Amino acid sequence: MKKITTFKFVFFSFILLILLAIFILGILFNQTIKTFYINEKTDELKRIASLSNQAIDYNKIEDSNYLNEICYLISKGTQTRITLINTQGQVIADSHEDFRNMDNHADRPEIISAITESVGVSQRYSYTLEKEMLYLAILYNNNDHDLIIRTSFSISSLDQTFAELRIKMTWISIIILILGTLISFLIARKIVDPLIKIESEVSIIASGIFEKKIHISGTKEINSLVESLNLMRIQLEERINFITRQKDEHALILSSMIEGIIAIDNEDKVMRINNAALHLFNIPGIELIGKPIREVIRNADLLEFIHTISPEDSVNEHEITISSDKELIVLIKKIRMFDHNKTPLGVLLVLSDITQIKELEQINQDFVGNVSHELKTPITTVKGFVETLQDIKIKDKNTIRKYLGVIGQHTDRMNAIISDLLELSRIERGGKSLRKTLQKEKLLPVLEAAIQECEYQTKKKSIKIVLDCSDVIEVNHELGLLSYAVKNLIDNAIQYSDNNSTVNVSVEEKRSSVKIHIKDHGVGIDPIHFGRLFERFYRIDKDRSRKYGGTGLGLALVKHIIKIHDGSVTVDSHLGQGSLFTISLPN
Repeated sequence: MKKITTFKFVFFSFILLILLAIFILGILFNQTIKTFYINEKTDELKRIASLSNQAIDYNKIEDSNYLNEICYLISKGTQTRITLINTQGQVIADSHEDFRNMDNHADRPEIISAITESVGVSQRYSYTLEKEMLYLAILYNNNDHDLIIRTSFSISSLDQTFAELRIKMTWISIIILILGTLISFLIARKIVDPLIKIESEVSIIASGIFEKKIHISGTKEINSLVESLNLMRIQLEERINFITRQKDEHALILSSMIEGIIAIDNEDKVMRINNAALHLFNIPGIELIGKPIREVIRNADLLEFIHTISPEDSVNEHEITISSDKELIVLIKKIRMFDHNKTPLGVLLVLSDITQIKELEQINQDFVGNVSHELKTPITTVKGFVETLQDIKIKDKNTIRKYLGVIGQHTDRMNAIISDLLELSRIERGGKSLRKTLQKEKLLPVLEAAIQECEYQTKKKSIKIVLDCSDVIEVNHELGLLSYAVKNLIDNAIQYSDNNSTVNVSVEEKRSSVKIHIKDHGVGIDPIHFGRLFERFYRIDKDRSRKYGGTGLGLALVKHIIKIHDGSVTVDSHLGQGSLFTISLPN
């Protein structure tokens, strides 16, 4: 819809006000003149009625000829119709008609009012004279004779008078309208011209030219507006210069960063991308702002990660592989962006090339795997010879057996370490592929299998394992791995518990997670160790660890297995009060 200009709005508003004023004044004038005329004629009829009353000789009230003559004479001199009526409404004389042929007037409005209130006035159509008439009736009492004198006047001439007045008023209104239109045009132009000039100057400011000062004079309000605009021009120039400097600084910082930065809005369009991100994905430095991210970067893992739902204040991490000149491993951190009103703006991606870190980790994993693999065979051979030597009958056999038993014990322990190292290496190397094998299945069989594997240890120490798990709870898991992790925690609980005690295994299902609790009543753990408890080879007490046959890798294995399941493992314990290990898996 096309908007009306300010000039037209002001101009036509004035014209409308003038027309409205003329219309209202015309109606008021018409009503005022008509009322004034009727009031004047009513007063005149009252005077004529009073004159008629004074002229009548009430001693001759019974003489109809006398009364008719009086009515005729007064009517002729005043151009007014005179009618004499008794209180029963009977006409006894009339100046214009034969009273003997006239109806009873007791039902006439003016007669009714005259009888009840002494004076009656009405304006109505007379069927006798076939004219619109104004009637005035007054009740007089002289010499004990009641007489109603009615005077009347034709108001037909009033319409003609009003028609002449309306013609004059129309011409006056036309003249006023013409003058008002001219004055309205001048006033509207006076108001609008400065605004048009201001609009032109503001357009120059909007185009980015701030040097030119606005010089426009007018009314007090216009001058105040011009001063405000000039102040705004200065402040706007300063603010734009500040924003420009900030933008240049941000661009310099982004271009200097080693990490790749990509900002994406809610419509998956690129808001900002720095040189490091362009280099990572081997993208030419063309204009990319505003383009859909799927057109800029064609990496399925990245696009899938962008659309992964995450909590508002969390930082999500994900690794992807980029194939260019050489295969790169990139760690992506995704952060959701909000404005000051907490309105979502999109996501910010921080990309770090961790290829070298991954290569070092791989070297470390390979080293552990190779060393363990190389040591396993000779250690097994040594163990075999030790077992053979134990059966040989030589002197001081008890001493030999004692030493050989120690050798065998340490050999078993080293074998366990190597086994754990191999398992840890397998899990770390195959984490991504193992994650793909996860299936949603019931949890109860996993826990039962883990408990069954610990049956020998429980019988040995007379420990009772209490399981509390619904048979309908399901989680995404790899049966062997999850069972292995739970078995490790149960095994630890048994080892560090007193004989004839209880180990509780319970499951708690929540909306977003399933928690597996393994609670023992053993020696407990000092909270100062919680931070490093799940590190490889970390031992709280080396002597106690050796006593119970620990390798130092069990909890590290548990941590990595649960990580493959996108879960977490935590511990809560106090010395002498037992320990509570909790595995949290996504529901």
